[in-house]
Amino acid sequence: MHPYHNEYLEILNNPMLSDDRVYNFGGDTVHEVWDYPCCKTNSPVVFPYELINKDSKVIIYGAGQIGREYVRQLQKTEYCQLVLWVDKQSMNEHVNTPDLLLSFSKDNFDFIILATRNSAFLQEMQKIVKNAGIPEARVVVPG
Repeated sequence: MHPYHNEYLEILNNPMLSDDRVYNFGGDTVHEVWDYPCCKTNSPVVFPYELINKDSKVIIYGAGQIGREYVRQLQKTEYCQLVLWVDKQSMNEHVNTPDLLLSFSKDNFDFIILATRNSAFLQEMQKIVKNAGIPEARVVVPG
């Protein structure tokens, strides 16, 4: 009944999935989830893959727990290219301040992801992004 069920079945038939390095976590497989290191994380944060096209160029706005986890997952999966990471409180040399968004070329990225669940921070981020002239269609606010 799921709207993407047929696409899911097509993906399962992809020859890449028969590689020994790929483990099937599907419902047709009995497994002990807690035995796999990837499942031992306490982080409920998952990069919004369903909202971002593969190989997109992205900006992550936020360097708290969510932003750091998004960056970690992008580095691990190479799903898309991180072109800029910004946060109001720049904590290291990899994180820039949001004022860089004002001069950052809109041609150099596809999406900006607002990495927070705090509504006050989100409102502030949205205001800064809007003032930087970033079109709303390129702003991703994960649920």
